[in-house]
Amino acid sequence: MLNFTNQFRKKFNTSALKNSSDLQTQAQAYANYLAESNTFQHGYVGSMHCNYSDECNFPAANLNGLCLHNTCVFTGHPRQLAIDVIPGAKYINKPFGQNLFMINTGNPDKSRINNHDLAETTVASWGSECSNCTSDICIPSENTGHFTQQVWKNTTEIGCGRSFSNGIDYIVCNYSPPGNNMSENIVQSNLPLNIQDLC
Repeated sequence: MLNFTNQFRKKFNTSALKNSSDLQTQAQAYANYLAESNTFQHGYVGSMHCNYSDECNFPAANLNGLCLHNTCVFTGHPRQLAIDVIPGAKYINKPFGQNLFMINTGNPDKSRINNHDLAETTVASWGSECSNCTSDICIPSENTGHFTQQVWKNTTEIGCGRSFSNGIDYIVCNYSPPGNNMSENIVQSNLPLNIQDLC
């Protein structure tokens, strides 16, 4: 995932990410939780912190890790760690962004896709959202949020995990510092210009 993500970021003139073992540990724990619980939702409890006095309501604000009305970032409390579903999983006490991907490979007992191909497919799927950008600066939204997190300039670390259950592969990637901050000046400074020409 790291190599494919960095190849993708290079296309948009964004610096390479480094792997974080802490983010990876937490991503793997959450991927395991998704597979075991047969669910597909972001790993946060309750709400996001905003730069206003109120908080974004959950799950209405849970659009690929962003809030559309205030400048928000997730608090970074995965559900399964908050309720101790996975004993010993490391909790990271800092905000982070998160991208999720799932694919049904058609075999209920064993995945039919290797790590290399799954990573390539995942990064390409998230990256394809750049085609939904309608201006030179791509504003994060429900239809672009995976892409914008992938290329967010201020993000420096990534950690990913993979799990499988009942024919479905689950991929979780956590990013720090988190992307998709909706403040206009922050968006402009963290996303590449002329995105439509680069997609």
